[in-house]
Amino acid sequence: MTGIFRYGTRRLLAGAAAILAFCFTAQAFSAPLEIQCCNSADKALVEKLFNQGFSGGNLAVLDEVMSEDIHFDDPMFPEGLDGIKAMVKKNNESFEGWHFKMHDLLCDADKVIVRWTGYGRHVASFMGETPTGNDVELTGISIYQVKAGRIVADWVIPDNLGFLMQIGVLEPVDMTGAPENRTAGGQ
Repeated sequence: MTGIFRYGTRRLLAGAAAILAFCFTAQAFSAPLEIQCCNSADKALVEKLFNQGFSGGNLAVLDEVMSEDIHFDDPMFPEGLDGIKAMVKKNNESFEGWHFKMHDLLCDADKVIVRWTGYGRHVASFMGETPTGNDVELTGISIYQVKAGRIVADWVIPDNLGFLMQIGVLEPVDMTGAPENRTAGGQ
């Protein structure tokens, strides 16, 4: 099952790389490419968010690094900073030892992009399911916009399908399309 959602992350990253390559190639033919690098303070802000805020659930860190009126919309949680705090609290209550590893940290101008994995043991219900007691992983990519030393926007692309299968909310699916793995009725 681990391979299923890692495969999705690889495909997402390959697609993003192809888009970037096309954009840079098209840009090279039309005008000089100007890349504005972000400063190390922006990277440090996002590292603090992951290492001290998301990992372990220190909500005070979110107040330090995020704007009070941050753009964040996830249909599962309230909007803004309250929504992010609710998500962090829920993750840390449901998954013992919840912590993150940042695999890639990139930035351009006022954006910081992180490819990450969250890890923890499923010890309490996350969405009404019975806890599995299993170690789980959630992979994703986040894009943060930083202005005046605060994160003002948070766009997250998580592998929710793989994650929900790991915690038993969804049944595992065969993504190979192999006929011998299909259920009765051809579905």
